[in-house]
Parts: sequence; structure tokens; C-alpha cells
Amino acid sequence: MLYSGMEHRSQLPAGPEALACKGRTDRLALPDHWDDELRFSAHRTRWQVAAGWRTILFGPEGLRWEALGMGRSVTAIKRGAHRTVYRVELSGRHVYVKHFHSKRWLGIAIDLMRGSPARREGCRLLEIARRGVPTSRPVAWGERVWCGVVTESYLVTEAIGSVCRLDEYLSHHVTMLSSNEWPAARRQLFRGLGRWLARIHEAGIYHRDLHAGNILVSPAADGDPLHSLDFYLIDAWAVRFGKPLCWPLARENLTTLAAIGRDSTTRSERLRFWRNYVAHRSGAGLPDLASVNAELQTDAWRFLRRLHRRRDKRSLRTNRDYRAIRGSAARLHCLQTLSDAVLRELGRDPDATFWKHIEQPVKLSHSSLVVRATLSTSDGPRSVAYKCYRPRNWWKAFCRLFGGDRALRSWRLGQALYERGIPTARPLVIISPNRPRFGRRTYLATEWVEGAENLHLYGWRLAKADEAQRGRQAARCARSLGRLLGRMHAWGISHGDLKATNLLVVDRGEQIETYVIDTDDVRLTRHQPPKTAAADLARLAAGLAAHPWVSRTMCCRFLREYARQFPRGTIDWKQFWKEISRSAARIAARKRRRGETVL
Repeated sequence: MLYSGMEHRSQLPAGPEALACKGRTDRLALPDHWDDELRFSAHRTRWQVAAGWRTILFGPEGLRWEALGMGRSVTAIKRGAHRTVYRVELSGRHVYVKHFHSKRWLGIAIDLMRGSPARREGCRLLEIARRGVPTSRPVAWGERVWCGVVTESYLVTEAIGSVCRLDEYLSHHVTMLSSNEWPAARRQLFRGLGRWLARIHEAGIYHRDLHAGNILVSPAADGDPLHSLDFYLIDAWAVRFGKPLCWPLARENLTTLAAIGRDSTTRSERLRFWRNYVAHRSGAGLPDLASVNAELQTDAWRFLRRLHRRRDKRSLRTNRDYRAIRGSAARLHCLQTLSDAVLRELGRDPDATFWKHIEQPVKLSHSSLVVRATLSTSDGPRSVAYKCYRPRNWWKAFCRLFGGDRALRSWRLGQALYERGIPTARPLVIISPNRPRFGRRTYLATEWVEGAENLHLYGWRLAKADEAQRGRQAARCARSLGRLLGRMHAWGISHGDLKATNLLVVDRGEQIETYVIDTDDVRLTRHQPPKTAAADLARLAAGLAAHPWVSRTMCCRFLREYARQFPRGTIDWKQFWKEISRSAARIAARKRRRGETVL
């Protein structure tokens, strides 16, 4: 049966973004070299193949990559609930095969009106190329039919040689250049990226999922990264077409890119990008450069906060980063890196791991026990802090029957801190036995931070050093601690038990890293900074009584670095300092009245 589904031209419905620019979605037409395309059926799948590719993709027994299986020639590079992407080598040529999985009946019914995902994305790639923007070339797409409806589809695109994702280029390729070359290479990169994105928007292309992973970078024909670069736009499922983008729609598109690249770029690099973008846009009603930068930075913060609030529940489901396992003996949430053998052992008897390492205790209290243990991961054995949560008394045990699990809450909040780039000991696995329900113990394993000591121990050790060395290291520690806590509060995260023993310091000489641990009392708020930010820092400041050598200059360095983590004008660090001092004095006085040690 020959398939003639592409003989009509599919038209995408105009969305609100197109209406905002008073444009319309263009009809997607096939280019001339697809007029002689091949249409045929094989194994209940109807295919459309570009001229010259049938012998490469298909053999006497059907698809060549299905005959190869999952060997060296076929590599799965991305897996998801709705699609899987493979890289396939065929006759010395590389192609990418995107397999869209079967859907529920509602999705199948919707596809009857708008076409299969593979055909839609293939048409959009062709339209992007027709508008003069480099992209991957589709060479075939197929639709698997069952009872007259399309249940699965395939899109085959030709691989682009010598390219990498934009984020990989920034983190690996640029850093491999010499110290004299890499600053110039980054400048050239952001100039070219600004011009290229302006070209896309002038062509009327709106990508709703524009981030560094969907932009490919390739050195130009001369091969010199210091001169020019070529950029490619991929993953066209989220592309819409219309007239040249107006500023409100372009700002929405640029916000995603600005948010994702916020931590990997500097302020000057972002300004260089915006300057080149604005210079190459015509008639879009763009504001001045200063307004563009201010608007995008504000929108980027809001976008990131919304994005992470939506992603916070990922740690409770199975996906490419996490696993959720519900067994007959226990329920587990873990990272994908943990081996199955370790998970089976932990699920069967989680208490055995604790008693196996009882000779390495870290913390012993009424409500929790912590030991240093070792777990096997895909990267080899890893030291972890293995924590056992237990109810303090019968009333606490009774309340836990109706309330939340402390270990599960620590797992979720620990992952939330890690995903936001806040240095912390990342949780690796949580084990919650099914029985007994009353008085049940739960277990949490987190990364062990090598070479770390809590802030009090570090301060007492530093007090024994000579004055010059102590001043240098204390200044580095104050700035690192200011970045850590400022970033945490800028994300709207408060720590109800922020004290020196819950802050770890790793001293590597010229570089000092700080970590926040014990996420039991962490709170995620919608305020920036949270209303309890001053109270958090006051608890920490009250403990400075144990270190009388800490000067006001060090506190000033801490607060100035803390304020830099917020958008400009958010924090008045001098007024904030006075508020913290008053609260810290009240905390210290209350402890003295009770006869407690001020720590």
C-alpha cells in the first residue's frame, strides 16, 4: 500500500504568540528535492524516504538498524516516556533515529487531525531550512499503523559532522584552548550567537524550547574558532512560524536561553550577546540595551523559579536521573547510578548496612543515628553518610502515622538544593520499610564530602594559625560562605537550623568551598529573599561568640558577597547587617539566661 498522506499540505494552528505579532503560521511545503520521494510500506509501517536514501536505510529484510540490534552501530543517546533517540552508523554514514512511542487514545485522536509527531517535526525541519536557518536534514519518516490510526512514528535525520551542543562547547572545547585564546573564543562565540539568534527571529521562527542543548556549534570552513562559528537549530517539535518576531514574543523566547545560561556566563558576555542581537534586529520595536538587559534578567529569575518548582517532584518518579522502586519489603527512591545489587540488599535489610559500619559513627542522638558507610555506584565505591531516622517517643511515632516521612522530606529537599546549584551533600538513596508502620525507622544515604569539617572546627583550627595566614583564609571562607547563603536565599530557600555545625568547609589552600547540610529544616518559599533570611543569619552570627578573633571586616566581606547573589537593588547590606546584629544579640542573651553555651 502506497502512502500518500503528504500529498496534502499540513497547516499549523496559529497560537497566541503568532497573534501577538499579528502574523500567521505558514503552510509547510516540501522542497523540490522531495517531489520524487519514495512512499512504501514495510512491517505495518508506511515510510517516506528522500531520494537516494532507501538503499542506505532499508535492506532486503527491512530496516537496517533493526537488523543490527543494539550493538556498536546503534547507540541510545536519549530515553524518555514519549520518545527515544538513537545514533546509528550505516554504510559509513551516521543518522539519528527518533522513535516516538505509542500514546494514549486521546493523543492518538489528536494526531488524526494534526498528523504524527515524526511527520510534523520533519516538515518543520524542512521549513526551517527553507527560511535560511541551518538545521539537521530529515531523510525519512515512518508511521506505524494499527486499525487505521498511527500509534508510533519514526523520524530519521542526517547527522551533522563535527558539531557539539552549545553547553558542551562552553564547558569543554573552549576550556581546552590556551589561556591567551579562550577569552577571545568566548567573545567571538557570543557575538556570533547574538547575530544568529537575531537572524532566526527575523526569519519568523519561534522556538518554545530554546536552550543550549538545542543549539549546535560547529567551527566554520576555515576551522579557526577565533574567527567564526556556525550554529544549527535542532529539536523542531517546539517550533512555530510566522512574521518576524515582535519584542514581547522575542523576549519570551530569549528568557529561556538567558535563564539556562545564567550560571555559565558572565555579565559582560551576556551584554555582548544582547548588543549584537539588538544591532541585527530591524523594526521589532526593541527598547534600549540597558532596558533589554534589565528586563531579561528579571524574567530569567522568574522563569527559573517556576521551572524548578515544576521539577521538584522529579526526584519522586522514575526518569533519566532518578528511580522509584516499590517492593514487597520497602519503598526506595534513588539515583540511577546505584547498582541493582546494592538496591536489593538495602531493600531487603536496610538496618544491616547501618550495623555493618557502626564502628564509624558520626552522630548519635535520640532522633537520628549517622555512620560513615560505603555504597557501590556506576563510578565505583563511594563513601556516604548513612542516616537512620527514628521517632523520639511514642507520641512522635503516632504522629508520623498521619504526617510526612522525615527521610523522604530530606530526600526531596536535598535534591531541590542540588538542582538549584546550591552546594550540599546530595542524597543518593532513601529506604522506607513497609513494616512496621508504628515506630518505623527510615534510612537516607547522602554523599560524603571528603576533607570537610564543620565551620566551628574550622574556625578553632584557624585560630591557631599566624595572623596573616588566618586573615587570608578567613576572608576566602567569608566570601565562599556569602555566595552559598546568598544563593540559597536568592532562590527563596530558608534553613530553620542554620548554625555552624550544619555548614561544612573544605580548605584547598587558595580555594575554599562551603556546603550546607542537614536539610530536615529547609523550607522552600516564594519570597526572594525569604522572610526568615535575617533570622537564619542571626542564628549563625550568634555562634561567632565562640570565635572572638572574627572581625567586622570579615562580616562585611560576607554580607557584600551575600548581596551580590541577588538582583541589583534587592538587598541593602548595611541595613541588613543592623537587623542581623539586633536579632543575634537577642538570641545570645536568651541563651545566657538559660545557662546554655552560645554556639
